[in-house]
This record gives sequence, structure tokens and C-alpha cells, in this order.
Amino acid sequence: MNLFLPKLNNLASHVSECKKKDSTTPTQAEQLSEGLNLKWSADMMASYLKDGELNPTIEPTQKGFLHLFSAWILDESLPWTTGEAPSLHILFKYLKIKFILPSDTTIRNQLAKIFAELMQKLSGHSR
Repeated sequence: MNLFLPKLNNLASHVSECKKKDSTTPTQAEQLSEGLNLKWSADMMASYLKDGELNPTIEPTQKGFLHLFSAWILDESLPWTTGEAPSLHILFKYLKIKFILPSDTTIRNQLAKIFAELMQKLSGHSR
């Protein structure tokens, strides 16, 4: 077990602490994701949008979908079982979306990966 991972079983209090926003003038990336609650999820989603704009031939992948879906779950304080909702499966089928909706375990694993990536970026900047 990784001792550096935060407790992920109850994120409500953590998310409410992270929702504090800076009152400075927003950058273009911040304006794109203005409605998001957490700065890191806004940055990550802006990065995905920018990658798509710079290279329109980028094909969306299941991995990218899981990454963004997990960030959305955390940003909106949704239950980790949201991807298991039968009505969401019906909506995805109706829209002919090819991606498989994640289970709560998949969400937890994705959030752990996102956390590790963020920690790696932070440790790289402190050198």
C-alpha cells in the first residue's frame, strides 16, 4: 500500500476544502473550464481540450475517457458508482458512445493514477 496516497473513501470534506478559488483574473485555460470546481481538474481538462485543438486528428480513447470521467466524478462530488447507473448506460447506448462506463473500482484506480501524476509533476518542479 502506498503511504503517500490520500484517503479516497470519503472525499466530500477534501473536495469542499479544495473548492476555494483564486480571485485573480482568469487565464484563457481557466475561462474554458470556468465551471469546474477543482483547479487541477480544470487544468487537466483544459490540457485535453488544447491537445484536441492543436491536433484535431487525435482520436479519443478509453484511457482518456476514463481519466476525464474520473476527474468529473471528483470535481462534481458525484458517487463513484455513477458509471454503474443503468440510466447512464441507456444514455450512452442511445448516443452510440463507444466508451465503456467505469465501475467504482475503476474510478478509484484512475483517481490514484491522477494523484500519482500530480505528485510526480510537483516533485519535478521542486528540483
